[in-house]
Parts: sequence; structure tokens; C-alpha cells
Amino acid sequence: KSSKVESMAKGEDAAAAELQSGLEVQESLRFNVTLNQQCSESLQLINSTAAALAFKIKTTNPKRYLVRPNIGICWPREQTAVLIQIPPMSAVPADLAKCRDKFQVLSIPLEPPL
Repeated sequence: KSSKVESMAKGEDAAAAELQSGLEVQESLRFNVTLNQQCSESLQLINSTAAALAFKIKTTNPKRYLVRPNIGICWPREQTAVLIQIPPMSAVPADLAKCRDKFQVLSIPLEPPL
């Protein structure tokens, strides 16, 4: 028997983060969770600057999500895909209907070597 549940995770202040770092991040992710099956979504990071940006992704619920890569470099004027997975669940968690999980994308420009 298979049951589908929708879970939504929101990016934290995506517009503000874009203004500060030049890294564009989509505002929300929507997961279609099927019991006993792993589900995943891709988070696209877009670097609209002329500098390489180092990034790190954090979540409010690290036990629920697997983020790969959770750190990396987004090269100038390029896009980087980050895979966010939810492992298989045998039962629907009680808190899933009220899911307010968030992801924070931190970034900093990389300076060229002297």
C-alpha cells in the first residue's frame, strides 16, 4: 500500500540573500513523499556575479534531509544544482502536515590568490 504526502520546505529570505551575495536561490521546494520510497528535489543556485562564490547549505531539520553537496563553489555566471533528499519513511511523521522546515544558503565571494 502506498500513500502520498506533500511536504514543503522554504528557503529563508531568498530575495534578501540574493541582494547580499549575488546568489539567486528559488524560494521554495515541494516534495511529493511516497511511503517506503526516497524522494528528492533539486535546488538551483545561480551566480549572477563576476566572482566565484563559496556556499554552504544548512537546514532546520538535518535528520530529515540529506543535502548533497552541502558546501561548494558556484562559478561566475553559472548555475549549480544541489540535490535534497528525504530518506524512505515507513509511516507519515506526525509533524509533516505542519512542516515549516527551512534551508539557509550562506555564500561568500572567493578572492583570487595574490
